Amino acid sequence: SYIKEQIRKEQNEITRIENEAKDIEAKTTTLQTELEQTKENWNRLFEERLTLEREKAKQETSLTLADQALKETKSWSESHQSTATEYLSRIEQLEQALQGSNPANLLFQIAEVKKAYEQLEATWLQQLTLKSESLKQQIESSTQQLNSLGTQIIDAQQEMSSLNMEIEKLGSEILEHKIRSALLNYQRQSLTRAVERLKQELTIVQEEMSRAVK
Repeated sequence: SYIKEQIRKEQNEITRIENEAKDIEAKTTTLQTELEQTKENWNRLFEERLTLEREKAKQETSLTLADQALKETKSWSESHQSTATEYLSRIEQLEQALQGSNPANLLFQIAEVKKAYEQLEATWLQQLTLKSESLKQQIESSTQQLNSLGTQIIDAQQEMSSLNMEIEKLGSEILEHKIRSALLNYQRQSLTRAVERLKQELTIVQEEMSRAVK
């Protein structure tokens, strides 16, 4: 009969809706898993970037201090050399002034003082040179590390940006699936109620036909 055919059609539609709902539920679960993994990757990159930023700040501080120390060392060295040159010049002038009077003992003492001062000056110069070279190497090392850190930070930023887009995409797809799932559930409930009404109508018709036959 017509009612039975309608019931069959409605039940087939309910079955189709339930199958589609199961498929959407499975896809939603997969997407949610992907979303959680993507968020975990984003959080990992965020922590890595924080570590890189802290290391960058540390190297920038080290570079600034080393550069300042190098400038101070250079300034002190130039000032010291100027003073040393002046002292040696005075000693030489004193030597020349005493040459004519020939005070051998005094000239010997002056020569010893001059020699000791020159040795001390050479030692200081060597230490300053070593200090300057050490600072230059530290500056070069910090500069190289800063360049490397800068590249790593940029890479992390780009990857995080890509993950942000992926998170938005996954979130949008999950939302669409949830909306579709809710719509299917509403349709299934409406069809179920319709089938129940048709079954009631069928029962009434069958009862009327049974009475008519009697």
